Amino acid sequence: MFVLEVSDVNSSIVWSNQKRFNYLQFEMKAIFDGLDNLLNRPVYVHDSKMGIVQNIITANVSIIPRAGGIIRDYGYFKEYPCKEGYNRENPYEESAKCVINDDQFVTLIEHGDWVTVKFRSTSGGFQKFFNIDNQAMPYMTNYYSGLSFIKTVEFRFDFKGPKHCSEVDKRTCPFGATILDIPDLLRNGPIIPRWLGWTDTLSGVGEYYMEVFKLGPNRVGRLVETTPTNPIFSTTVLHTNGTIKYPQYAPSGSGMYRYVADALDDNEEPLTRKAIPNFHGIVKYEIVFVQTVDATQPILGWTEISLKESFSTQRPLEDGDRLRVWVRATDLMGNQRADSTIIKVDGSKPRLHAYTSKVELNTVNGPYKYSSKVVFSASDNDSGVHMIGFDIFVGTNPNNFATMKKSIEDAECRNVDGVCFLSSQTVFLDNCWMLVGRTYLDKMSAIVNVTAYNQAMLGTSATINLGPVNKLLGLEKYDGPKNPRIVTKTHTGFRITWNLPEKQSCYGRADILIILSRKTAKGEAVLHMYYTPGTSNHFDILGLNPETEYTLGLNFQAPGTMAQQTYFLTTKTGAYEPPNDSSSYSGDDGPVSPAFTLHIIISTHLCVRWFSKQ
Repeated sequence: MFVLEVSDVNSSIVWSNQKRFNYLQFEMKAIFDGLDNLLNRPVYVHDSKMGIVQNIITANVSIIPRAGGIIRDYGYFKEYPCKEGYNRENPYEESAKCVINDDQFVTLIEHGDWVTVKFRSTSGGFQKFFNIDNQAMPYMTNYYSGLSFIKTVEFRFDFKGPKHCSEVDKRTCPFGATILDIPDLLRNGPIIPRWLGWTDTLSGVGEYYMEVFKLGPNRVGRLVETTPTNPIFSTTVLHTNGTIKYPQYAPSGSGMYRYVADALDDNEEPLTRKAIPNFHGIVKYEIVFVQTVDATQPILGWTEISLKESFSTQRPLEDGDRLRVWVRATDLMGNQRADSTIIKVDGSKPRLHAYTSKVELNTVNGPYKYSSKVVFSASDNDSGVHMIGFDIFVGTNPNNFATMKKSIEDAECRNVDGVCFLSSQTVFLDNCWMLVGRTYLDKMSAIVNVTAYNQAMLGTSATINLGPVNKLLGLEKYDGPKNPRIVTKTHTGFRITWNLPEKQSCYGRADILIILSRKTAKGEAVLHMYYTPGTSNHFDILGLNPETEYTLGLNFQAPGTMAQQTYFLTTKTGAYEPPNDSSSYSGDDGPVSPAFTLHIIISTHLCVRWFSKQ
């Protein structure tokens, strides 16, 4: 996997030599700088808000002309609208973040292609007006047309390495051009290499990388690098159009040295030596089998095996046998490292004692909001109990089907051959795993089927009865909000507030339905219904008639069920009082929108990744 990432908003062009990208990830954050010293909101403006209303990201693949020419071909284009909840009805007043993943990017990228990514953020907002001459009824909504700001990042692809001018056209070579030259090979003092004439027509030459290796004779007298994977000196030199600042290296002693410049073809033999077979630098693997658990490295009995990362063999083993396998590796320099693993043969299943198990429903201080626990004993004298799995069954006949499967590996243990294994086992259960429809609470029961596994993954199972699910906390019926009351009252409305249960049941919060009614002059009932999420603890009702008596019904409604009534309240709106500040109203027939100046600053943080599968 290869990742190409940009997080600097000032980087407008990024070069890459990677192919086969199939995944994109975008991140951006726009910041809104609000208005200062605004006038107080007039009485006829009920609500107003300004901020960021839209973020859009576009990706466009521009293809190098396949048939030649200078006009680039159209490739791939896609627009990614950010769906984070902000829009002209809900502008974000401070900042708006957007994260988009596209795992279906399968466009072919070839040498010379571009991928242009644009990040556009737009501001806006609204003003909501009331008609103060008509009992503060909603009048109209004005929307602001804001400003847009765009940041652009361009990824360009170059799949061809630099070339020396002598390979392209010697007539273009500057005076003194050379692939790699070391003047005065036999000398005392620092060695200064030089090169000149390297070019790259598309992205240009960026830098040069140089390594120095010390040479020494191998077993057959041939000169090779003494440390082929670890140069004694390395450096990076930036390319310039003027004079190149060539590096220099002063050897620590006499001898022969080899200079290698990355991406410069000096016609030397590659670093990997075919004369020395190896696997990742390892020249020899050895193995030995010891019929004991003793961890002391053996001296005798080693057998050389093939240069691979795996080895297969067959040996007769019986239940209860212990076999330690040693592997030793030798590298090019003769260094050795050995390691071992123990093989234990276990053909018998664990013992699980369900008849001594204990069930504690609705335990205190469990890991879940509503917890129960089962305690039982499980053991295995040969390889120890390695893992516990369990299935939960709920129904009128809970043996028929499982509603939850889970396993644990980090519980109490005892020592077997120096390894910690499970013995007395405590399994915590989430009561919400046994969730059923409310109408079935008094009919359903639950059982848990536990299975103990040893290290050979042989298992023994037993069933433990949990009893009726209506005894489990968290599954009781939700009884709705408590203690509703009127806390704020005006001539056009009031606020109703209530208390919620301290812990949410397994069924989640039920929506709250408020039914408001009043009598007309003819005695007819007029009803209004308001919904609010079950997480709310208050609701504001506005736009009512002054000095009018209202009746409120507080109800709750769980998904898929009828609303259930809990409380009735009666209240009366206050008397109308004209505003003292006449300057807040224009005197015209309708509300007036104040003049304003919108100033927006958007800083964009972006992170674009392409992943390529190798």
